[in-house]
Amino acid sequence: MKCSEQLKPFNKSLTDAVKYYVDHLRSCAQSCVVKALIPEFLTSRTSKGRSPRYVKDLRNRLRRFENAFGDQNAATITTRQIDQWISGLGLGPQSQNNYRTILSSLFSYALSRGYVQSHPVMAIEKAKVVGDAPGIFTPDEMRQLLNAAQEHVPDVLGFLVIGAFAGLRMAETERLAWSDVDLEGGFIHSARRKPRAHGDGS
Repeated sequence: MKCSEQLKPFNKSLTDAVKYYVDHLRSCAQSCVVKALIPEFLTSRTSKGRSPRYVKDLRNRLRRFENAFGDQNAATITTRQIDQWISGLGLGPQSQNNYRTILSSLFSYALSRGYVQSHPVMAIEKAKVVGDAPGIFTPDEMRQLLNAAQEHVPDVLGFLVIGAFAGLRMAETERLAWSDVDLEGGFIHSARRKPRAHGDGS
């Protein structure tokens, strides 16, 4: 009788309450904690042929999420919790959106596996990104940058030179191998098709 009285303001019966809670318990029983979900998700991305660099970025970003929610059942995580967590990272708008995108992928995977009953990230509004004008190095600044790279991190010197003088986008430069650089002919083959990873059927 006491429980029925408490439910009256919500126009719900004991049957409604029991059904809701049983569904919740069943969902939790079929789910897993976040620290078990994340490695399963990363394995699935690798098996789908995603690049090692992409999977590494996922792992690094999701490590922070695991530190905060690792022991929590994925089915119990709410939109409010995720939104507050992203906002509390102290990041700029674009970085916040990057985390939102990665968590959206994580929970889309969880939804497809029946680990969650709803997608908690979809309702989170994207942060507004105001683009800044691209920076331009002066010749003296570029000289200092290349000299510093030559002295301290010579492995990245080629990357910096190509990025500065060849007119390639960063993503194009990151995909290059030295075999793409024809020093004798004076060409960089940025559009060369890379071999597909084993098992990539796309």
